Amino acid sequence: MDAEKTTIDHIDYVVEHMRQADVDEVVAAGHTPREALIIGMVSSDSCVTLLYNDIPVVIFGILSVTLLGNVGRPWLLGTTDAPKHRRAFAQLPKYYLDSMLEMYPVLENYVHVKNRVSVRWLKYLGFQFDEPVTLPNGEQFIRFWMKRGDNV
Repeated sequence: MDAEKTTIDHIDYVVEHMRQADVDEVVAAGHTPREALIIGMVSSDSCVTLLYNDIPVVIFGILSVTLLGNVGRPWLLGTTDAPKHRRAFAQLPKYYLDSMLEMYPVLENYVHVKNRVSVRWLKYLGFQFDEPVTLPNGEQFIRFWMKRGDNV
């Protein structure tokens, strides 16, 4: 699996092939898949596309949550091909997670309760979880977080 800086072409491909759970998650948060990816790309300190045979599989990034820059918000949206490349994909997160924790001593974000594959993967990576919160639109999200040193 190769990694490249995210381009609009990557975004176009991922929007067309996004996992339904990721589509549902961004819509529940009030965005279209394209809006979510463009916001992620322009707002992130780092935005990377993982490719398999030059085809985008996932796009992810990290952005600052606070003005002091001590909390980072990691995010990831993937295609329907992401589960096919679990083995190759599973080897990369530790490197990127370590890099994110070098930039920010605390990582946190929210995941849609119904996005079970993402919840399971975040647990595998070592994130902690709070109780679900309900948005005004009735959708439930769970805050996940990790502090530097928790990933050892």
